[in-house]
Amino acid sequence: MIDQLHDALYRWDVWAAAYLIGGGCSDDSFIDFRAGVIALGREWYERVLVSPDGLADQPAVRQAAAEEDDGALFAESVN
Repeated sequence: MIDQLHDALYRWDVWAAAYLIGGGCSDDSFIDFRAGVIALGREWYERVLVSPDGLADQPAVRQAAAEEDDGALFAESVN
């Protein structure tokens, strides 16, 4: 199941969002980013599938941007 969720997020537009949020995004970081999106729960996961740009409204992303923290949603521990 988790593999299917990860695979559905494996898209260029989602990677672009990860790149912008993280100030860059390697292959490994993109795995962690997708895990972070999954960890946000079903509502946010489905929103990202429809429009990754919607992450700009996600509270953790907004807070990280305000604090200049480029680690928002990169959740290695979730994997």
